[in-house]
Amino acid sequence: METIKTLICDVTNDKGVKFNVTLEENEGINIVFYDSRYTKGFTKFGQSVSGYDIYTFLEVQGTGINLCGHVQDWTVTANNVRKIQSLI
Repeated sequence: METIKTLICDVTNDKGVKFNVTLEENEGINIVFYDSRYTKGFTKFGQSVSGYDIYTFLEVQGTGINLCGHVQDWTVTANNVRKIQSLI
């Protein structure tokens, strides 16, 4: 089954890193974050950083998310999370 990717929005974290955020459907629905700085050799959205089941993502309340523990730039703020949740 082919994955269907729909761009929801972009968000910029407190470090100035812009993430493209997609809704991806393939045997489930996921929210996927792409670092928009890196497109060469990656997708048109950027480098895939992290993905979350939509229902798990919707449960996040009042906090940001560390998308990848060993890369300091790959975080989103609580405001970023609220923006994405409001568009789902």
